[in-house]
Amino acid sequence: GLVPHAGWAYSGATAAVTFSAIAAPAVRTVVVLGAVHRGSVRAPALFGPGAWATPLGDLAIDDELTRAISGIEVNPAAHAGEHAIEVQLPFIQVAFPRARLVPIAVTPDARAIDVGENVANALRGRSDVVVVASSDLTHYGPSYDFAPHGVGAGAHAWAKRNDAELLDVAARLGGTEVLRHAAMNQSACGSGALAALVVAAKRLGAEQGRVLAHTTSF
Repeated sequence: GLVPHAGWAYSGATAAVTFSAIAAPAVRTVVVLGAVHRGSVRAPALFGPGAWATPLGDLAIDDELTRAISGIEVNPAAHAGEHAIEVQLPFIQVAFPRARLVPIAVTPDARAIDVGENVANALRGRSDVVVVASSDLTHYGPSYDFAPHGVGAGAHAWAKRNDAELLDVAARLGGTEVLRHAAMNQSACGSGALAALVVAAKRLGAEQGRVLAHTTSF
C-alpha cells in the first residue's frame, strides 16, 4: 500500500483508507519504505535493533526480518530527523496491534529497484508481513518553488493530473517508470519508496494496483 505523510490534518484520512484496506489480525510485521527528505542520506538504509517510541508506546523492530533483507545497509542515523516513516507508526499500531516494524529509507534512484527485489526475496512464502511505502505526490506551489502553471484552479487541476499519471504508472507496477515520471514531473517526494514497493509487489505475485483514494492538501 501507498500512504501519504503530510501532516495528519492534511493526509491522515487518506492514509487511513489504505491501512484499513490491508489491516489483518495475522500480520506480524510491517515493512515501511520511506521517502528521504534529507540530502545527507546517500543510500537506502535499514534501522538497527531496538524500537521506535510513539505516544501509543514503543513499536519494536523485527530484527530477524531486518537481518534477512540483504543488500541494504543498517544505518540508524539515516532515519534521524526524518518524518516519512515516523508519521505512519500510530496507524500501524492501531491497524496491526501485534506487529513489529522494519523501517527502510529509500533514496529516489535506481537502487530503489534493488531494494524492492531484496524485500521481495526476504518475504517469499510469508503471509504475515505487509509492505507500505510512504510518499506524498506533487509538491506544487510557490513555497516549493514549483509552479509551472501558475496558481489557482487551473494549477490545482494540473497538479491532480500529474498525480494521476504517476498513480497510473504505479498501478501498472512499473518501478523504473515511477522513478522516471517523478524525476521528469516532480510528481513524488518518495519515488524511491514507491518504486521499491511496486517492484516488491510484482515479484510477490501482484498483477496490478488499485487507487483507493486520492486527495490533495489544497
